[in-house]
Amino acid sequence: MGDAVAEFDRLMALRMIVPFSEIQAEALEAYWTRWKEEARKSRDTFRVGAKEFEALELGETVLRLPDGSRWLSAGALLDIDTYDDDVKGDNTFLLHLHRVLVDHKTRLNHFGPLLPQVFLNAATLELRHSFCVDCWGWLDLESRTL
Repeated sequence: MGDAVAEFDRLMALRMIVPFSEIQAEALEAYWTRWKEEARKSRDTFRVGAKEFEALELGETVLRLPDGSRWLSAGALLDIDTYDDDVKGDNTFLLHLHRVLVDHKTRLNHFGPLLPQVFLNAATLELRHSFCVDCWGWLDLESRTL
């Protein structure tokens, strides 16, 4: 029964994903490297990058890699973006996602009040293969390893 509920809740979370656009990216690492470089150039390029970042965080857009995979900010699935608040609702997948993000932030001492910027495959929401912008690398949120 528990597995069926968890799978149903994951499928319900997948239904929350309705991006308006996609940003083409060679790789997640390359995208964030370019984003940082562009943001340093000038105030105008920073503003453009900030708007793009906001659209990613809100789930309005996803990153599309050459293999066709689309990557969504985990924060777009949660109504909150701070690590010390509780998730509202009873979706077990979203509750679990919040818990593993808080755990990841705490274990790695990510700075600030926000949850870590983690990207999940938009087709699966797989937690075992995600990308953390704060760590600058791939990680398995389930096993607590990078």
